[in-house]
Amino acid sequence: MTEKRRSLLRYGARVNSNNALVGTWEQEPNPGGTTTVSYTIRVEQGEFAVLGKDEEDGTPLEVSRIRWDGNSLHFTAVFPPSGHKSKHALTALSKNKMKHRVSCTYADGEVFSENEVWRKRLSRKKKAKARRR
Repeated sequence: MTEKRRSLLRYGARVNSNNALVGTWEQEPNPGGTTTVSYTIRVEQGEFAVLGKDEEDGTPLEVSRIRWDGNSLHFTAVFPPSGHKSKHALTALSKNKMKHRVSCTYADGEVFSENEVWRKRLSRKKKAKARRR
């Protein structure tokens, strides 16, 4: 690993606002069940900011430990009503798809870890444009 790369990892690489992960993300529907949580990723002053929300009841998640390693965005999220805590790693697959690795330990001790595919939501402008076609 080069010294420059090591330095960026140690001090936090600056991120461009056109990074493929920027946007609002939702899990692709799947037969095993789809979460009601969405994540919005922004860049503020060259660093990632992550907002999580349960779309079903509007509860915001507490997001912390946000870290960019140059390839994947890592963070921890807590759902306040239950205290449920999960760790996440997001990796862009394309402009509109990402791999979302989520892991947690449930209250009964069961460990959960899964790779999911998530899709970027279209902005209102892009939705309207798509409907006109």
